[in-house]
Amino acid sequence: MARYPLLDLYNDSEGNPAVGFDGDLQIVRNEDVVGQEVEWRIKTHQGDWLIGECGANLEDLIGMPLSPATLGLTEAMVTNALNHDGFLTGELREVVAVAINQQEILIVPSIQYGEVAITPTYTFDLREGLL
Repeated sequence: MARYPLLDLYNDSEGNPAVGFDGDLQIVRNEDVVGQEVEWRIKTHQGDWLIGECGANLEDLIGMPLSPATLGLTEAMVTNALNHDGFLTGELREVVAVAINQQEILIVPSIQYGEVAITPTYTFDLREGLL
């Protein structure tokens, strides 16, 4: 990823542009852009949004048993969503998927963006697909 100043609209948890108290569209910069893009890619299914190939497709895991194979598949799906187009090439250190209980997976991508470490966490429910 290029190291120039990044700027984007801030999107709420539903993916809608957020409007501030002053009525202006909210923006995000640099590592916050990266964090927002990571979340968007993990939450979406390929073809859901404007860029057809950027989703992790985690919904495909719904109904699968929680096993080492499922955890490995989760890691591979998230890694592909973040790297397939060069978005985080060199910045994505690893993606770890850990069982929380019999139906939930904790997903932790580790990203180094310049001097800033970004380590968001996401919980995915294998029964309902909720992230």
